[in-house]
Amino acid sequence: MKKLLGLAAAAAFVLGQAASAQAADVSFSAGQTGDSTMVYRLGLQSNWDASWWQTSVGRLTGYWDGAYTYWDGDETASNHS
Repeated sequence: MKKLLGLAAAAAFVLGQAASAQAADVSFSAGQTGDSTMVYRLGLQSNWDASWWQTSVGRLTGYWDGAYTYWDGDETASNHS
């Protein structure tokens, strides 16, 4: 439960920071694997606001995507990524 509260606090902090950023999106997800391992993910995405090689066929754009994932399982050595 403490881990979940910590993740909620981190999500609230990131949401507060993202409110002042231009075109930033925040994502949070939680799930469970078939082995009953809980997985939590907190992500931040931001558009580049740039476009290259624009033609009548299409254009090249992009975005940044950073995330932190935590696995709550039996083997603690690989819980963070």
